[in-house]
Amino acid sequence: MEIYQLPDEARHFPRPLAPMLPQFSFSQLSRQKQPNRFSRFLDEDALFLPSGRVAMYYALTLLGVTKGTEVLVPAYHCGSMIEPIIYLGATPRFYHLDPHLVAHPAELERQISAGTKVVLLPHLFGFPQNTAAIKQLCGTYGIALIEDCAHSFYGTDGSMRLGSTGDFAITSTVKFFPGIEGGVLVANRRSQRIEALIERAPSFIYQVKNCLHTLENAAQYKRLGWLGKLLSLRNPPNLAKPNAVIPPASPPSTRRLEPEALHWFTPNQIGLKASWCTQLLTRHSDAECNISRRRSNFNDYLRRLSDCPGIRPLHHALPSDIAPYVFPLLLDNPQTDFPRLKHQGVPIWRWEELVISDCPVSNDYRLRLIQLPCHQSLEQQEIDWIINTLIGTTSQASY
Repeated sequence: MEIYQLPDEARHFPRPLAPMLPQFSFSQLSRQKQPNRFSRFLDEDALFLPSGRVAMYYALTLLGVTKGTEVLVPAYHCGSMIEPIIYLGATPRFYHLDPHLVAHPAELERQISAGTKVVLLPHLFGFPQNTAAIKQLCGTYGIALIEDCAHSFYGTDGSMRLGSTGDFAITSTVKFFPGIEGGVLVANRRSQRIEALIERAPSFIYQVKNCLHTLENAAQYKRLGWLGKLLSLRNPPNLAKPNAVIPPASPPSTRRLEPEALHWFTPNQIGLKASWCTQLLTRHSDAECNISRRRSNFNDYLRRLSDCPGIRPLHHALPSDIAPYVFPLLLDNPQTDFPRLKHQGVPIWRWEELVISDCPVSNDYRLRLIQLPCHQSLEQQEIDWIINTLIGTTSQASY
């Protein structure tokens, strides 16, 4: 199985000038545990783990995924979705998505084979899939469904909280809350007792380092006031330098995806629970504030970028019942604009390293689709700077 290789120059992009992920702030904490009406992953049966990848490993294991079985995965994906499957010796089989990254039951049915054990269905960037229809399809063929809610900790699909329909559901807490680790697993098959999966707690040293690194990350982005300044003395910022020289792009390359050469999945986290810091920040972050600010930031991007040359939002409206993970945006000239934006310190991600398939959308979006942060920790001046820099950079190439 061949996967696109990250180009050499991408390994030397400077640290972004604004945070791509949420940063710690005392003002965003709540004294009370947040009510579970906001998320399936705030229920009492939620199992907190070191990462969404480990949560995925457990879900696959409990569903009987082993060597010789297949898991249906979207052709547009990140490595975190794939590597737990590879580690278990199973085979990922890729289904196509439409240009809005929606999975259609007819396409999934086309990919089902005798060895298909599980369908992995991600709500990409926080936008719900047609989960009920795909769940019905899975029931028809006797296949299990895992909802990948790594991008959708909050949100509903009709009257159902996201993560409530699949046999299992997983999420990644670092995408929605401050911290350096964290994932959650929930079981909607009531016969499964997932608590028995936990064998040991993280060491005290690990717990302290986790907490300290969370604070240091916030300090690097000038959060936390005087405490941030004090922490910055221990770990000085390494931020982007404007007007950096852009090296020539290296030719595209590929590598084999092998179990012994995994980049994202960490087997030594199996059997380990999440740190107390991760659990506290997840359960005590102000959910209403988080959702409101994410939606406001997303709509700010949408309002100001919809008619700009050289770019196009993936979605032209934000449904009322979701909290977006990022703002997905398509570049007309990714070969030139992406490195320029990265070297100016604009916080953007894209999924360059994905398994080669015949899906035209994933082949196109691998380079064109970028992710802009819209999390609750962003300050207005950071959003203004990101938007202005993006418009200035992409408009140059359009003339």
